[in-house]
Amino acid sequence: MRELKLQPENTIVDIPDLNRFQIGDHVVVDATGDFDRFEGVIIGMELRRMYGSSYLKPSITILHDGCITDEFKPSDCRKVDPPSPATNMEPSDELRKRVMRAIFDPGATEGFKGDRDLTTWQTDAVMRVIAEGRADA
Repeated sequence: MRELKLQPENTIVDIPDLNRFQIGDHVVVDATGDFDRFEGVIIGMELRRMYGSSYLKPSITILHDGCITDEFKPSDCRKVDPPSPATNMEPSDELRKRVMRAIFDPGATEGFKGDRDLTTWQTDAVMRVIAEGRADA
């Protein structure tokens, strides 16, 4: 029996529409008759054989809203920039100082402790600082 080996030149598939995408790309799929519009991440790409033929069609699998959906054509998908993790996530130095003051001296921000435990008192103080920060923005 002859052993068959996969050669490197046989692993390259040049399908321009499919090659625009990579696993991990953030994409938007516009509404169709079968799907609503949604954003997701590509988690799989493959060539699927059309039933009863030798034709292979590209198929993209997307993770969106905790669901996995497949059978998308490359023309269904449009690349978008991934959401920046730093967007509105890095506090300014001033906000950081105010939050630290609220943690270390919650009485100055939140007032009298009352019957709250320390953690709740500190949390209430920090939440007030954050709420004031949103109101200032």
